[in-house]
Amino acid sequence: MKALIWIFLILIFSVNIYADNHLNFEPYYKDLAPGETYQAEYSFNIAPRIKNIYIIRPNNATFTPGPIFSRLDGEEYIYFYIPTDFVKGEYRLIIKSQHIINGILKELVYEENFTISEYPGLRIKTPLIRIEDKEFKVGISNLANQIINVKPLKNNFSIAFRDFLELRYFEEKDLIYKVIRSDFDLEYLEIDSGFKLYKVPVIGGKIKEIKPKEEIKHIIEEPEEAKELIKFLTKGEMINVSIKSMESKSGFVKFEALDNISDVEVFLSGNVKEIVNLNISDIGNLLKNQEYYVSLEINKKRDAFPGFYDGFLNILYKSGSANMGVYVNVLGEVTKEVEKKPEIEELPIAPLVKPKVEKKAKPIDVRYLIVAFLILGIIVYIFYSIGKRPYKPKSVKEVYKKYRK
Repeated sequence: MKALIWIFLILIFSVNIYADNHLNFEPYYKDLAPGETYQAEYSFNIAPRIKNIYIIRPNNATFTPGPIFSRLDGEEYIYFYIPTDFVKGEYRLIIKSQHIINGILKELVYEENFTISEYPGLRIKTPLIRIEDKEFKVGISNLANQIINVKPLKNNFSIAFRDFLELRYFEEKDLIYKVIRSDFDLEYLEIDSGFKLYKVPVIGGKIKEIKPKEEIKHIIEEPEEAKELIKFLTKGEMINVSIKSMESKSGFVKFEALDNISDVEVFLSGNVKEIVNLNISDIGNLLKNQEYYVSLEINKKRDAFPGFYDGFLNILYKSGSANMGVYVNVLGEVTKEVEKKPEIEELPIAPLVKPKVEKKAKPIDVRYLIVAFLILGIIVYIFYSIGKRPYKPKSVKEVYKKYRK
């Protein structure tokens, strides 16, 4: 009798319970192409002891992927690669997890649906990035039987060395980024294939610092030249130029290949591309201990807008990269030569020579004329009154007549 009771209890507690509210599950995409990377963030309300993942195909066949579990900022993260032989249709992702609830072991089941579509897709071969250095790479593979131009979208924590990446059928390449900020917990990197927008979680952190050689004497030291395959020979190891908006400058960057290097590409990144042109004579394969030149021409059209332009001269090869900072400050002042040669000077008559003529009198206010006229009239009247009876000396007869009376 006791045995039957135990069997009954085991049957009750071993039944799968579908508990969608037990698991918070957020997939990055619900529509994928064969071979793409499935990514999702999730969190359990109750910590599981065991979790298993299955995929149910449209024909009800079961497939077990090889999931990789990791942890983001407060969330769990899972990714795995969709097989390339998956056909178009509706699929089900099943997550079975075992939990101890009220002292009893129970198995809970979560189900998430997704679709496989036959569009040109990419496989993100680096679906999680932890910033630990000044550069990082994202590996990408083209799954489509056509060329795909991949474009990295701008973000606030890195700069992409490439504006776009051309991938042929089943070709694999790396997008390389330079870190400009790492003081964050979680961000997302976005990549546009023209058919779909992909995202990759990026976990920030303090970039590791290289300790002085005195502190790591136990490590066998190697010369720096042996660690890198390209050595810049340009003085100062950067390009820092100030020019005027109507000025143009040119020069070159000299570098040395420290080993035989294949698949070499040279290009500019950043907004410095707007005013700097490259002239590359050698590209493809480099030979060991050979020196190479890259010519630069700054503000070739002599019409740059004033401002600060920065970026990098990048040399990419199969197993790594090297870069040099390029900084151009375009000044906004007008040059003295332009001030001395106005267009009007080219005319036959030189208007800058002033003609020798008398200056014209300034116009007089009418009110002043009226006042002056009145004053003049008063003066004339006074003199006229005085002059009306001119003074005549009296004769002797007139004086005698006066006293005779």
